[in-house]
Amino acid sequence: MPIYTKIKFLIIFFVSTNFIFGQTDSVQKNSVSYHEFSLTKWLIPDSVLDSRLAVKLAPLSLLNTSIRIGVEYKVKDNWSLYNELGYYFLTTKGALAKFEVKHYLTNSSKNVGNYVSAELYYKYEEYLTTDTISKVNLNNLQITRYEKEYKVFKNIECLTIKYGIMTACKYRLVFDAFAGIGLRLKQATNTLTSDENEHIKSSHDYGPNIIMNQAGFKVYPNFDLGVKIGFRIK
Repeated sequence: MPIYTKIKFLIIFFVSTNFIFGQTDSVQKNSVSYHEFSLTKWLIPDSVLDSRLAVKLAPLSLLNTSIRIGVEYKVKDNWSLYNELGYYFLTTKGALAKFEVKHYLTNSSKNVGNYVSAELYYKYEEYLTTDTISKVNLNNLQITRYEKEYKVFKNIECLTIKYGIMTACKYRLVFDAFAGIGLRLKQATNTLTSDENEHIKSSHDYGPNIIMNQAGFKVYPNFDLGVKIGFRIK
């Protein structure tokens, strides 16, 4: 992973983490003491808006060969922050970091919290793929096609506005479902020559070649739909 990519991850992680835990004093007075813990609090879900700290997993990320874990921490009234880190494995190598500011709406019920949020997302990934390169010989107008394996390196940044519903369940479990739309910026390089890069024809592994594998800078819409399952620590 390039050094500037590591620096981006460190900046997002340390800034967001420092901001989250820097708010501890502002919510300490309202937090539930561990001495007040009881079986009733364990079995019966508290209000979503009373939740102070929750650890969450994104189970659907396994379908994309990644593991993601995040922490949501309430900072003030109906406001909370969410910080997530992820790692890609198997055929795709890489990592990601997310920082999200969430506002729970006043129409939220005891066990269901409706929220809107703004999320900043950064991802680095690299993988091997095989494409068909299609070139036209201008002398005889014949088309030459051949298969070539090459490596792709991508830096992706997204800004997404989301709407979600978080439900507090028994045993301190939470279920978070959300949908969002935003903007995605992709900067990619690959090991093809510049001429080959311009004549990628098809991708066997990663769908549309122009969007996924071609080197260069591109901006396009970002759509986000997913669920998270978590555990309320306090």
